[in-house]
Amino acid sequence: MKLPNKEKLVRINEKMDMAGDLNRANNFVNLARTPIIESVISFANKQHTSKHVTIYALINSLNMATKHNKVFTVCYVNDYLLSVLKLFKKHGFVYDYAVLPESYYNILSLCNLSPDFAKRLCVVYLRYSNEHGLSLRNIKLLSKPSRQLYVTWEELSRLTKKDSVAEVYILNTAQGVMTHNEAMKEQIGGNLIALIT
Repeated sequence: MKLPNKEKLVRINEKMDMAGDLNRANNFVNLARTPIIESVISFANKQHTSKHVTIYALINSLNMATKHNKVFTVCYVNDYLLSVLKLFKKHGFVYDYAVLPESYYNILSLCNLSPDFAKRLCVVYLRYSNEHGLSLRNIKLLSKPSRQLYVTWEELSRLTKKDSVAEVYILNTAQGVMTHNEAMKEQIGGNLIALIT
């Protein structure tokens, strides 16, 4: 995998401020020229149906971003997907994420995007390190709309013993979205969503 050049890595590791990136644009002309908003407008012009507000769309967006060595990606979110991103940030799989501020919805009027979708637009920054490169290499979906995979705590314990310590399972449980280590600590099972490698 081609990694970002040293200058980009240094900039990323200096804790980029997404809110600052958005707020530094004081007018429409400057705002439309920022890389984030350009990507948001491009994304909103192409995709705005209910099928794009799913865990499958989010994971596909993250996988495509890592494949093409991007610093950030744009996606739609809801409360459930925000809880997934919160988990990813907590465990260092992504650097940060932010829903597009309401003050910029007028920009999205150019995309004929409904207010419901505008309020769901999210920018996700990937995490890089000088030593290891991308923190998130690949996410494999384990459950699909046509086939939901559920595991008990005992089954999860047996499953994870066979796999590498570098692999992390993501589950949707009665106590929320969590990793397999957290689920095993609570001794609960759930819907096996994805495997992060």
